[in-house]
Amino acid sequence: PEEFKKKYGWVNKYRASGPQSYHPWHQAGQYSQSCQILRLQLLAMAAEDDADWNDSSTKRFTDSFDELLRTLDGTRTGGRYTQKDVCDNYLRRIVQKKPWGQCASPYGDTADCCLQSALLNARHCSDPKRAADL
Repeated sequence: PEEFKKKYGWVNKYRASGPQSYHPWHQAGQYSQSCQILRLQLLAMAAEDDADWNDSSTKRFTDSFDELLRTLDGTRTGGRYTQKDVCDNYLRRIVQKKPWGQCASPYGDTADCCLQSALLNARHCSDPKRAADL
């Protein structure tokens, strides 16, 4: 912490990533790719009147996720930072043209599971604000 404080001072706003950072291409205030995917899921879910995940929600999400995948190149650095499971989705969906039901990655990341838990909580919780405080 002290070394960071000496180098950057007090950080009170978004900063652009430096050349030696973990995500040097990430601009201040941009979503991470994980957040982009979570946002696509939330938008698909929010578009339904009853906030219930159904076939049209699934199609809305998979169509928008296909659009995101087409902006990538299948490498780990092809879309800011791309997780292994997204690279696997890219290979199966874009390159091999498999249906979504055959695109699951056997290498799903635990951090991504945490984001999915937040999405499930938002979907099933009757009081999301209270749940956010837990």
